[in-house]
Amino acid sequence: MQLIAARRNMINTGFYLSDDSFHDEVAWAQEGHATCLSIKPETLDADDTSDGDSLKYPSPPPEGIDVVPICAVVKISDNDSWLTADAGYHGPLQIWKDFSDVKASCATEQPGMAPFKDDYPIVVKNLHWLLDTVATPKFSGKKGLLIWSSDTEANLDAHFKVHHKLFEQLDHDEVVEHSVHENNATEEDKNNTELNGESSVFAIQNWPTFHDVAASALDAIKDTHQVLPLPAYGMDGKLIEPQMYCCHLQGALVELYFALSHWAIGKRCGSPGNDVYAADIVMICVLALPCSTTAGTPKKWKVANLYVDPSSSPKNSKLCHT
Repeated sequence: MQLIAARRNMINTGFYLSDDSFHDEVAWAQEGHATCLSIKPETLDADDTSDGDSLKYPSPPPEGIDVVPICAVVKISDNDSWLTADAGYHGPLQIWKDFSDVKASCATEQPGMAPFKDDYPIVVKNLHWLLDTVATPKFSGKKGLLIWSSDTEANLDAHFKVHHKLFEQLDHDEVVEHSVHENNATEEDKNNTELNGESSVFAIQNWPTFHDVAASALDAIKDTHQVLPLPAYGMDGKLIEPQMYCCHLQGALVELYFALSHWAIGKRCGSPGNDVYAADIVMICVLALPCSTTAGTPKKWKVANLYVDPSSSPKNSKLCHT
């Protein structure tokens, strides 16, 4: 009954990817170099636009447009999941120049139970539809979101990936305030911070890492950044603690809410232009735990299937944010 209720609640949002009726509720809106999937206002009528632009806002779009939290029920991959507190960081990469840039990510898979098993192919079909509605004419590829389990790239033979940025830079005033507080803190203050119970596990001072390189990199940003905890909730309705991300989420059946963004990347060094997409996690709610929930250090995965991230992802709220 819980699973049926969860599906009904997602359909009632109007943005469940297995229900084609959401097509009439969304439009793409420009935000800087990115295009974000947004809630279509009543004033945007398909009759007032050309066929090719019926899902696009006029430019510039109205201020304060809501980003759409599209949703689906998925299984988080057992073999391609980086939903950990340090995202498996072992040092700088082309897309992660610094530890502060890392994004926890995972691939989704088709659930094994009804009705979500039958819903998943429709979810993938509708993602293809969304990507096509904003794709750039004559560009050769769509990257960053869909992954295929074979070389055929058939519409239903695909999975998709989502991610979440783990750290946010403090502004100047916040950095100064933090520095003054640290310098003036008494030994009793420091002890109280260490023993601050539930809230302290989400503070950057207590944030866990699983590799020495990540631990050193975290120390270097503690005074200039704050944590953006993964918005993932367990079956008890509570925010999952960072050291438990892996054992609670890897292989779990979840409600997944995410925001979709698009960049058109022009030809470079002879390579054809590509449309690049990214899905930012808005919320995860665990419906069924993975078969194995043994806590411990995440596996030492090989670096594969990472995101092409041409720009920092948009906030999961208003388009006016940067």
